[in-house]
Amino acid sequence: MADIITSSSFLRTLLMQCIGTVMIEWEQWNFPQPSFDRGYFNDRIKRPVPVNTLTRQRLKRLFENVLSPDNRKGRFQEPQAVEAANAFIALVENYFHINLSVWENKYTADNNSSRSHLLSCLDIVLGATEGTEVLPSEEIADSLNNYMTEVCSAENMPAAAYPKLLTSAPYQQTAHFFGRKNTTAFNRRPSFFARR
Repeated sequence: MADIITSSSFLRTLLMQCIGTVMIEWEQWNFPQPSFDRGYFNDRIKRPVPVNTLTRQRLKRLFENVLSPDNRKGRFQEPQAVEAANAFIALVENYFHINLSVWENKYTADNNSSRSHLLSCLDIVLGATEGTEVLPSEEIADSLNNYMTEVCSAENMPAAAYPKLLTSAPYQQTAHFFGRKNTTAFNRRPSFFARR
């Protein structure tokens, strides 16, 4: 990215877009204990200093709870988890130009596998921001690309959804279409075995 972005401003954006606030009311959302002061992120991320280990760990714990609402009562449940996961995907695309849409969450599907991958990606982002004042965008993009490559090579990547044809495929013997001159010329030649 051309603009210089601080790690703390990025993390504030992460909280605002995925959670909706930087004031985390742990008890209201019924997250498991131990909790922390509701203004912790608000105060910590306002400071023009690098994000520390404790902030990173608390952010990770917050997102683990948000993305795992399993029968929890309170403010964050499954619909909010879907929205938070998809907001994170959009944020990664916007800041690092990495497409994680293969793990997009759906309201009527089991999202556990995709959320596991998204939490791993979040851990990569948080790990790179710890101790840095300026967001290391290129380093994060490289690390996320490496993670995607590892997942693809392990064949855990969900299959891509191919678009459905809106009309039927062209008839096999269609005489006029573009870009297949060599193929059609080859198919019209008599085969070697046909001459014998």
